[in-house]
Amino acid sequence: MRINVIGFIGMQPLGNPELMADNASTVATNCLLESTEIVPLRGTTVDTTSAKVGNLVSAYRMVEGASAAWMAWPFDVDVAKMQFPSVTRYIYTGENEPRITTYALAISGGASDYPHSYRALGIPAPTTAPTVTPPAGGTPVTRFYGYTYMSDWGEESALSPITASLIGNPTGTWAITGMNTTPVFSDGRTAPIGTCTINLYRTEGSSGQWMLVNSTPISSSSYDDTVTAASLPGDTLISTTYEVPPKYLRGVKLHPSGALVGFYDNVLCFSEPFQPHAWPTAYQMQAKSKIVAIEIIGTTVAVLTDSRPQLCFGQEPGAMQMSDPGEAMPCLSKRSVVSFGDRVGFATDAGYATISENGVDILTQAIWDYHTWHRMNPANTFAVYASGRLHLVVHPSSRAQWYVFSMRSNLLTTSSYLPNALCTDVTTGNVYFLTGSNINTWNDGAATFQYAEWIGKLFHLPHPINFAAARIRFDGVLSDADIAALEAARAAAIATNAPIVASGNAKGAYNAKPFNTLRYGASLLQFVPSPATDSVGVVFNIFDDNGLKYSKTILNEEPFRLPSGFKIRRMRVGTVSQACVKSIELAESMAGLNVA
Repeated sequence: MRINVIGFIGMQPLGNPELMADNASTVATNCLLESTEIVPLRGTTVDTTSAKVGNLVSAYRMVEGASAAWMAWPFDVDVAKMQFPSVTRYIYTGENEPRITTYALAISGGASDYPHSYRALGIPAPTTAPTVTPPAGGTPVTRFYGYTYMSDWGEESALSPITASLIGNPTGTWAITGMNTTPVFSDGRTAPIGTCTINLYRTEGSSGQWMLVNSTPISSSSYDDTVTAASLPGDTLISTTYEVPPKYLRGVKLHPSGALVGFYDNVLCFSEPFQPHAWPTAYQMQAKSKIVAIEIIGTTVAVLTDSRPQLCFGQEPGAMQMSDPGEAMPCLSKRSVVSFGDRVGFATDAGYATISENGVDILTQAIWDYHTWHRMNPANTFAVYASGRLHLVVHPSSRAQWYVFSMRSNLLTTSSYLPNALCTDVTTGNVYFLTGSNINTWNDGAATFQYAEWIGKLFHLPHPINFAAARIRFDGVLSDADIAALEAARAAAIATNAPIVASGNAKGAYNAKPFNTLRYGASLLQFVPSPATDSVGVVFNIFDDNGLKYSKTILNEEPFRLPSGFKIRRMRVGTVSQACVKSIELAESMAGLNVA
């Protein structure tokens, strides 16, 4: 009898391990299988360490020219990037009130405690009407006056309360006083407001249009209006409905129309396009249930609630329409929500689901049944999507399990890291995972190969067999860059371990560290790789019902003999290696390996 495992595929947790295809796996950790070979993942590198206190939960990478910096938070925060002609602005929700910053503001001090500086999103309208003394004489005209605040970023507030109807000489001096010189939010927002000026407006003629009269420094509460109708600058008020965003707005996203979209309670909110500070109440829409998360599909907003999801269709904020609720599919975790471009994924009762204009589907129905899914604690699930792969972290027990699902080839593998959170960056295409205060690059192309572990299906042989020979085809040759990276990793691990060993306090004893901060049986000591050579081998394993039956390190592709003296009927084969494994072959004789 001959076994030839080739064209390796991912795990099939829901399948019977005896009925799987010969190339299916029961364990596939730290490997990519899209090429049908077992390709080890690259290791991780620490991209940055944040000065934020506590375990990081959210992070966003800002880019300014050739420079980059990370904003990070120990709680759930959403960030939307808006590009303007001369500056990029970052709007974020989840930290007190909605806020806005730029690269320069965010890194202005704080020793990587970014964002260090920021502003409140929105400019509050003045709360008091101006006092106006109209002049006598001439042919009287009727006017109304009001004023706004204008930030140094060109953000204009809504209009102040307006004066009563005023009648006076159009060529005289209209004395305006009592303008409020201190912009302030009425609901206790604590983030600062940008430097502002006061824009004074008045109505002119029978049209009732609000026309700009003058811009004055914020320090001046008065102005003498001597501007005739013919001398007005010609600018009309456009910010009548420019209200500040709701204080507890969450989930901010950028819509293709240029508007921002967010939510609070069951209310979906939109900003004015390309005016991130302006959130007209007229653009608000109510979902049928409390909103948990939102995401964008084209120009459609997927509204995921604690009951039934809805879709909000339209091209721009003033023309959006909310669909009727679909079937009951509550979103159990805001952090599980990702966009696949043509659909949105989220954790729900029945599994990990997707919603699109075509309806709702359960993506994981062939992977986990209902009971297995619920043992994974889906309410604590978080996910990201990048390079055609869904990264889904679940919590089947007190520790995390990181699954990597290739959407293109339907392959499921796992990663051995235990992250607090995941994030992506569109400028690099990388996936990052957060541990403590570190932001780490997953599968970093500059890092050394990890040890990829693959264990196959359960072979139930027709009778007990003592396989006599085996062969592993693999590519273990390392490049000069890989050898250098291995040597650097070895030196770094030794340097890290030296002071820990010297202190005699490696925290390896039971209960020496808080539960779930280290792997079971681990310590503070880092794994030290073997000295680098120009190639790596493969550890070949055979398992029976009692566990590991046989293990051998293979250094080349030549056939090798298996020990005599044991027969096996139920078996699994597997490899552990930093090499790229192409096939696994077993036969009852050396000659049998060459049988087609």
